[in-house]
Amino acid sequence: MDLLPPVRLTLAHVPTPLEPLTRLPALGGAEVWIKRDDLTGVALSGNKVRKLEFLAADALERGADTLITCGAVTSNHARATAVVAARLGLRAHLVLRGEDERPRRGNLLLDTVLGASLQFITTEQWRDRDAIMADVAERLAAEGRRGYVIPEGGSNHLGAMGYAIEVGELLAQEEELGLRISRI
Repeated sequence: MDLLPPVRLTLAHVPTPLEPLTRLPALGGAEVWIKRDDLTGVALSGNKVRKLEFLAADALERGADTLITCGAVTSNHARATAVVAARLGLRAHLVLRGEDERPRRGNLLLDTVLGASLQFITTEQWRDRDAIMADVAERLAAEGRRGYVIPEGGSNHLGAMGYAIEVGELLAQEEELGLRISRI
C-alpha cells in the first residue's frame, strides 16, 4: 500500500479565513462561523479548487492535455474545471446536462469564454455520463491527445484529499481562535 501523499498543485490561496456570523446568535443563540472558501482567489472557483489541486496534478503527472468532466449547464464544478484547465494551459471538455442557451449566461458563458468544449446531453443520457466521458477520452486518444476524466463534482479519493486538507486548516484555526467547534 502506497502511503505517500498524492501530488498536489498550489492553486488556492489558503488557509481561507474563518469568520463569525454575528447576526445569527440573535436568531437562535448559536454561535456560527463560516469558512470563507469563496476567497480561494481562483476565478470564481470557491471550494471546488481544493479538489482540483489534486485532480489536475494527477492529470499533469499522467501527461493529460485535456480535462474532461460533467455537470449541469449551471455547474460550478464544470466551470471551476474550465478555469483550472485554462490556468494550466490545458483544454477542457465539459459534458453538460441540459440545453445550450442563447445568449449564454452565467457559468455557461464563462465556460465559453474560458475556451471549453461543450457537449450537451439530455437527462436520459445523464445516467451514462461516465461512459460518455470515457468515449470523449477515447476519441481524444485516437487524435493523439490525452484526456483525463474527472468524475462529477470531482468526487473521488483524490478530490476528497482537498477536503481532508481543509479539515486540518479548520482545526488549526479552531485552536488559534480558541474555539470549540461542535458541528460542521
